[in-house]
Amino acid sequence: MNEKQAQQKGYRFTGDYERDKEELKERAQEYKKQGYKIIICTVPDSPLSRSGVGVGYSIYAESKYFIDEEIKKLTQRLDQIDNRKQTALDEYNKKVVEIEEEKTTIETRLKEIDQ
Repeated sequence: MNEKQAQQKGYRFTGDYERDKEELKERAQEYKKQGYKIIICTVPDSPLSRSGVGVGYSIYAESKYFIDEEIKKLTQRLDQIDNRKQTALDEYNKKVVEIEEEKTTIETRLKEIDQ
């Protein structure tokens, strides 16, 4: 099957590409173990490529895979929110302390000059 046929069936490129089909089959098994339907597509080299013209192979997966990946990423980002908020608050408090220290220094210097 080629890329266009896979896309017409609703499959999308996973980012896995190899010239060696056997190596790609091993990765394909990992997707299958996770319960996803996948297709290995033959991808011809571009005729404009400097390397010799040949073929490679790509893994295309059903949309469920991409939905699960997005859920995983969004969940991770959500889990990081409290830490990010705390870091931002710590940075803010540090800046406020620096500004207060600068204010004290300026007031002290003004008193010294005024005397």
